[in-house]
Amino acid sequence: MDTPQYKMSMYKKQILYQQEGKRLISVYPQDLPGLDRLLASKLRHYGVGV
Repeated sequence: MDTPQYKMSMYKKQILYQQEGKRLISVYPQDLPGLDRLLASKLRHYGVGV
């Protein structure tokens, strides 16, 4: 996940989502231990009730 190719691929996906007006929540391996809390927080930020 730290290769330049992977990072460029992720950047392109983020740009495509923005162009389409879609929201993207990125999750990384270090987020896994607190994933429930992280997702709940990010979803609330976007106005989604959890």
